[in-house]
Amino acid sequence: MTALHAKSPGAGRATNRKTLPAAKKAASASTLLRYREKDTTYGVTRQTAQQLAEHFGVNDTQLLHLLLAQAAARELPQYEADDGPLSDRAWAAVQARAPKKLGKVVESLID
Repeated sequence: MTALHAKSPGAGRATNRKTLPAAKKAASASTLLRYREKDTTYGVTRQTAQQLAEHFGVNDTQLLHLLLAQAAARELPQYEADDGPLSDRAWAAVQARAPKKLGKVVESLID
């Protein structure tokens, strides 16, 4: 047999191993969290984290997911970026299609 036709070990046997999708593999990655010795703008102590978990009624892992989800909703764009401000031509087209003002003010509440 030539190298092209050589069978690799296990070739031709059925296998039950399933390959995990890339997203599943990435989701199984761990993140290490080191608590601070004192609470600061950029970190909290273990005691503060425990108080927060009790406040929200969740465990440590759920607390991190909850707070990260809240930060993402608050800080990251929630919609696709547009192309910026309208050009003068596009703005004129919008104004042309907008309903025209009807009537006029005949008396003022200020006078």
